[in-house]
Amino acid sequence: MNTQETPRSNLAKTITLRVSLVPRLQVYHKDEIKKDPHVTSEDFGGFLNDKLEQLLEKEEYALLRMTSKDGSVA
Repeated sequence: MNTQETPRSNLAKTITLRVSLVPRLQVYHKDEIKKDPHVTSEDFGGFLNDKLEQLLEKEEYALLRMTSKDGSVA
């Protein structure tokens, strides 16, 4: 189980996933638990939140790398 559980917030939003995505994401979730059960959140919603956060961090990192020191985009 993930050691960094994030408490639920009153600011949490309910989102709707495409029906076709849910089974694929569930398989991915189960595979990740098998690979590393101590790191992967056993809660499906927590797993999705972790993956979304990782995606955003990668995007932000990529954007920072593309931005030069003077603030213009390369």
